[in-house]
Amino acid sequence: MSFFHPHNEGKISHEAELVAVVDGGVEPPKATHEDKVRLGWGWLLADGRDGRPRATAIKVVCGCGWKGRARPVTQEDFDDPDKMSEAPYREWAHHAEVELAKDLPDELSQALGAVEWQLNDLAGTSYEMSKKRKSGETQIGDVRPLAVLNAVKELRRIADDCEKDAVQQARSDFSWEEIGRALGVTKQSAHERLRHLDPQT
Repeated sequence: MSFFHPHNEGKISHEAELVAVVDGGVEPPKATHEDKVRLGWGWLLADGRDGRPRATAIKVVCGCGWKGRARPVTQEDFDDPDKMSEAPYREWAHHAEVELAKDLPDELSQALGAVEWQLNDLAGTSYEMSKKRKSGETQIGDVRPLAVLNAVKELRRIADDCEKDAVQQARSDFSWEEIGRALGVTKQSAHERLRHLDPQT
């Protein structure tokens, strides 16, 4: 049983598998697909039947090397594997979302890049506009630093509104440490500046 995140397009894989933990805590190591089959990587194969090992627990293991906590399994769990996979899936989905937060969706990344390019052009600092300025080819209205400042004001308003909404949404599932990491600041810094937005307080 594999877990996939829809935004897993980065260099590090965040595809996950449920792994059987057998014989007092020994688990199959991270391995190739062939080894996964040989080692009973599919936890449902570790049912103790026909000479196979008997799983005492399962854990979710991500392609990046992260591992979830071991969860004891009973015969009922083998009979209803979908239900047993729900909690490990949620645990892994949380991990994957934290790790993939830095990888923006392509559309958003492109939109931000386009805004930055237009502002640099309007400020006269883009490569093409710098060439024009040096050669004296600019005309009235080509460089508009005051318009850039007005745009910066709007961007700050948008950023503040989005940050407020995102923090309020994030606090139901994510820690201050994880929020700070997404913002590129420490847990303490994020908490001190944004705790008034926490719906839990």
